[in-house]
Amino acid sequence: MKNYRKEITLHVPSQRGFLVITQQVRDCVRESGITEGIVLINSMHVTSSVFVDDEEQGLFRHYETWLEKVAPVLEAGEYSDEVIGEDIIDAHMKRHVMGRE
Repeated sequence: MKNYRKEITLHVPSQRGFLVITQQVRDCVRESGITEGIVLINSMHVTSSVFVDDEEQGLFRHYETWLEKVAPVLEAGEYSDEVIGEDIIDAHMKRHVMGRE
């Protein structure tokens, strides 16, 4: 069985954002030379997510609104005495909603 592995580094220009990686995935599949199989895309950072959906800016805006409803930003003191950055807490909670791969 053939396999191919490639790491791609992406940078989000703000605290949260949506990046379309379709072309990078296509390029990797082409580079691999593999014509049949499964592609696994996994984010290697615990506060980021990979998901499949339509490439539509309006949809991305709806995700932003929806995420704030299902996983609103919580201050660390609202549920814990531990002091960690509230942006980190927010990113972890929202990643759980969106999934990893």
